[in-house]
Amino acid sequence: MNVVIEITLNIEGNRGSSRGSFLVKDRDFRDDPNFAVAVVSYE
Repeated sequence: MNVVIEITLNIEGNRGSSRGSFLVKDRDFRDDPNFAVAVVSYE
C-alpha cells in the first residue's frame, strides 16, 4: 500500500509544505495502521 503524508507549516505568516510517499505492507497496515505508517515514515 502506498501512503502519502503531507505536512504544511504556517509560522508567523510564512508557509512551508512538504510531501512524502511510503510503501507499507498491507498486512501490517491492517493490523495497526498508525504504528505501521509511523515506523515506515521514521525510517
